[in-house]
Amino acid sequence: MLKFPLACLFILCSLLASAQIPLQSGFEKREYLHLLRFNTENVDIAGYTPGIEGPPAEYTLAYRSPEIGLKNRWVHWISEGKPDVLNVRGSIADLVSWVANIYAAMVPASGSLQLEKDFRFEYSLSKNPNAYVHVGWLVATAYLSRDMLPHLKRRVNEGQRDFLLMGHSQGGAICFLLNAFIREQMRLGALPADLRLKTYCSAAPKPGNLAFAYDFEWANRGGWAFTVVNSEDWVPETPVTIQTVNDFHPLNPFVGARKMIRQRNIAERVVLRKIFRNLTRPTQKAQQKYEKYLGRMVSRLVRQTLPEFEQPRYVKSSMYMRAGTPVVLRPDAAYFERFRSDPEKVFVHHSLEAYYTIAEQL
Repeated sequence: MLKFPLACLFILCSLLASAQIPLQSGFEKREYLHLLRFNTENVDIAGYTPGIEGPPAEYTLAYRSPEIGLKNRWVHWISEGKPDVLNVRGSIADLVSWVANIYAAMVPASGSLQLEKDFRFEYSLSKNPNAYVHVGWLVATAYLSRDMLPHLKRRVNEGQRDFLLMGHSQGGAICFLLNAFIREQMRLGALPADLRLKTYCSAAPKPGNLAFAYDFEWANRGGWAFTVVNSEDWVPETPVTIQTVNDFHPLNPFVGARKMIRQRNIAERVVLRKIFRNLTRPTQKAQQKYEKYLGRMVSRLVRQTLPEFEQPRYVKSSMYMRAGTPVVLRPDAAYFERFRSDPEKVFVHHSLEAYYTIAEQL
């Protein structure tokens, strides 16, 4: 008499066990540690991964992209009943890969890039006209997104709705922009609006200016995008931030300082104008040099790899800011016993091993 109910119960339990639990918002230590393990199969720098296990056994490699753009690559992992993992490779031991990092002039967060004769990348990573991003990582995003989008659409058609996007170092910087690109595809209807995207930007440099960071954090509000940093790691300090008076909000009284100075008497105007010039010109000149050397000059190196690339018009800004919900990893004495600061080993606190070790202590 009990065989039929027991059989039904067994079938129900089996279905529940195989059902996918929707991706949840919020930082999860175990999730982050698992994602770091995927990077062990997607790095090309010696000494980066010792002591870290490979990707979790339940995941299968579905796709490894060729090297595209400025030596960029992404890898797609899948597992039944679990979110897909989209892992973006960081810098490798190749000059072209580092050109992507030092090509650090800023361009609008919406616009287009002419990369090849038959490849114009139309993008909208922010609706704010004052939002700017790092042009080198935007070039990488263009190639990666073109390769990634068909795979996302295929998986969506197969019923997948949950995706974990993760990158370490340069890969983390690119993930900021890829996140914004994917969310724009959701808004346009190219990807479903109910797609769940969670992003971990690990050891990432700063991707754009404050306006871009505000938009990124608003789009991922509620715990859907994190920037994970080791407080001893210097890489998240980069690129150099130069804030000029042109970067202020229009309502900032400093923006209207010239108008207020004109309203003073002639003696006061002379003094105040000199003070204003001394305060503003140094940063403006620094920004101009930044654009010259890390924009126009480095673009020549980009053209050696992408000969049909057309240099875009840069914006007069270099106000780089960190984006995403910060998760700060603070080392303890045991960490410093294992990872000693050494001027000869500048990436000692930036490696996957260092991040994995300190994250385990959370």
